[in-house]
Amino acid sequence: VYYLMWQKIQRGEEFYGIDKNRCKNGDHYWVMTRVAPIVESGTTTGYSSARFIPRIELIPMWEDLFEQMRNAENASGFNDERRFKPAHDILFKLVHRKGYSDLSQLVLSQRA
Repeated sequence: VYYLMWQKIQRGEEFYGIDKNRCKNGDHYWVMTRVAPIVESGTTTGYSSARFIPRIELIPMWEDLFEQMRNAENASGFNDERRFKPAHDILFKLVHRKGYSDLSQLVLSQRA
């Protein structure tokens, strides 16, 4: 997911996604995020982000999806950015299966 985020924001596009963050004590929490480049005079000068709480009943779906994506990356046999292609395919199959054309639509539909 981080790879997808950087691909979008480096192109000057807004990104919506969900990720699993780690707390200082080692626990984790899920967060939906929006990241957008800050552009001044045609130059990206930084990034802004906003976080949203996902609906609790959706977290098992995202846990399963992230595990599938990690397994696909590890099984790809690549050590460069090509390893992300199978995970990308898994993610977007879910997006389309849920009836959306892109990840941002799915994420925005799942806010608490």
